[in-house]
Amino acid sequence: FIAALNIVVLGDSGSGKSAICNSLSGTEDYSEGAGVNSQTIEMMDRSYEIDDINWRVIDGPGFGDCAKSDAEIMKIHGTKLSQIGRFQRFLFVIGGRLTPYTIATFKKIFNVLFSPTALPHVTIIVTRFRDFQNPTKVEQDTAALHQILANHGLPTHFKVIHVDNTSREEDPTLARRRASSIKLRTHLRMCNETYIASELTTLPDRLVGCLTEEERLAKEREIQMQRAADLERQQRDAKEAIERQKKEIADLKAREEAIRNQNLPCIKCRRNVVQIQGSNITFGDIGFDGGYVILGCLHCHTSNRILPAIANAALQ
Repeated sequence: FIAALNIVVLGDSGSGKSAICNSLSGTEDYSEGAGVNSQTIEMMDRSYEIDDINWRVIDGPGFGDCAKSDAEIMKIHGTKLSQIGRFQRFLFVIGGRLTPYTIATFKKIFNVLFSPTALPHVTIIVTRFRDFQNPTKVEQDTAALHQILANHGLPTHFKVIHVDNTSREEDPTLARRRASSIKLRTHLRMCNETYIASELTTLPDRLVGCLTEEERLAKEREIQMQRAADLERQQRDAKEAIERQKKEIADLKAREEAIRNQNLPCIKCRRNVVQIQGSNITFGDIGFDGGYVILGCLHCHTSNRILPAIANAALQ
């Protein structure tokens, strides 16, 4: 026996997972109810001291929830469970009948969320089984369940516990639930081996493989749209860069042409007061007089009064 048990309750939406959690804990902390979507929308992690054992009961959204994809649900589980890392038992809850969809959920959980190495730590819980206290009926149903598992290529060594978590509306005294609780705890007290779920750290990579065809196509469309947007942005940036270069070249040419065509004859020697060599402009002394720019001629050093606009065009 051990002093602490970390129990993870897994299964389809509406299978009775939360009822199992309430049964184990002897409380009504976990939301139960019928409806299209799972009553549990986030991970719920509570601890209870019962019979000198610390029962840590962990519940989460059920699979097959219309509001979330199975990939999203596994991501929610993985984020929480990776913080815990060590577990004594995984309870996979079947809501009365083992359907092909439930088989698919089981395979996803123990091939994607967890590694198949977690299977020896799994107990299957069959809920809503009215004859849960009838050994013959329980044995027959267990044999039938193992056969279905074998037909789907799954192991058949799992311990199967049948319970009936009848609601308070159906059984005001909750006698059947208490009897189910005793049955569950008796089994779990013997589950003293710890499973370390190190595979949860690589869950995001495995989630790609569990997408439905619709989810896969949606993801592919999202990737293609992002690639197209990136390419469009790159083309736009390249076009803008080319236009900037063209403008810079045109501005340089226009400036050089303006300088070459600019005629600033000296008032004395009649030669241009500035000297142009390639794209270099050389001029003499510069000064200001009222509203004029005073340029000294490079040839005869005579001061020439030039309007500012003309001087700017020549000297830029």
